[in-house]
Amino acid sequence: MSRPIGFVGLLVLSLLSGCGGGTESSVSDTMEPAQAAQVFAETLQKIEAQRGALSKSLPQTLEAEALQAVRCNDPETVEGFSRAVRREITQYCHNAEDIVRNAGLTVSQFNEMMQKAKLESNNSDEEFRELFEEEWLRLDT
Repeated sequence: MSRPIGFVGLLVLSLLSGCGGGTESSVSDTMEPAQAAQVFAETLQKIEAQRGALSKSLPQTLEAEALQAVRCNDPETVEGFSRAVRREITQYCHNAEDIVRNAGLTVSQFNEMMQKAKLESNNSDEEFRELFEEEWLRLDT
């Protein structure tokens, strides 16, 4: 499953971004950075497996740009797809949310960690990103 870290989670981020919200506590309030990086890497690997299964099950004619516009919290973003594709994307969203919650995180906390791990994010956190990358590589071997 070795992939460049920048690629991993592209569909994960585009499908989960914007989900959740509210006034939940920040990950930094509830976990040490190393623990958060470990939980995030393990969670992201499980979601990546789901994303891979989704990609294989969708028709090859779908363009990546169309999928990148999908948001789990916005049903209008799947309106242009066939009923079967919408059903698969919706199931993926539910599965991804379940994976996040089973890891003891809220979707907002997961999204916060995603932003911290991204190189190009205004909210990136170098220490967290390095811890995450180390954990990702450890899990990937």
